[in-house]
Amino acid sequence: MPICVPEWAKAGPSERLRFYLLTLAVHHNPSGSLSVLAKSCNVGKTTLLDSIKRGYCSRNVALALVEAVPGTGISELDLLQPK
Repeated sequence: MPICVPEWAKAGPSERLRFYLLTLAVHHNPSGSLSVLAKSCNVGKTTLLDSIKRGYCSRNVALALVEAVPGTGISELDLLQPK
């Protein structure tokens, strides 16, 4: 099932990655906290924030996130190359 990306997330790779990470966080925990998502994936919160600034995740981080929250429609490639 394709994900409906909001207009603000189409502005660039950083915004799209932010949208993907927030979507993963909401599916992972009721609060939608990136900190809780990062902790459960053994990834630092600053690593996620730095990824947003860069506009992409590393392969290891992307794999950990997708494995922690399956069934969202967000793939590892979406996090590696958010377009």
